[in-house]
Amino acid sequence: MQKLKFNELDSTHKRLVYELADEAETLTPRILAAASHIGELWELRFFFDHFSPGTPERAQLVKRLRPGSAATESILDCIHHAAPSYHTMGQRCDAELDELLALSDNAATGL
Repeated sequence: MQKLKFNELDSTHKRLVYELADEAETLTPRILAAASHIGELWELRFFFDHFSPGTPERAQLVKRLRPGSAATESILDCIHHAAPSYHTMGQRCDAELDELLALSDNAATGL
């Protein structure tokens, strides 16, 4: 898995890494080591927005991202283990697209 390099990120993504590391109570290199692409950083942001501090899902994810944890998983894997029922942004978009396509097919056949 290719890792992100901090010095290759733009200022928005660098700030995102700092914010995520702070919220996950971990170090920025641990966040970068768990991300193979920018999308994983954004998914972690959405996860933190979805689960407020103090929830069990968030606590488990934070635990997995801390230095010294046995987990060497990607961010998406950590999310899946922390909250198996959580749907990523990609999954939500796929579901919405399927609904729209079904509506489009129904409208086309009703003509």
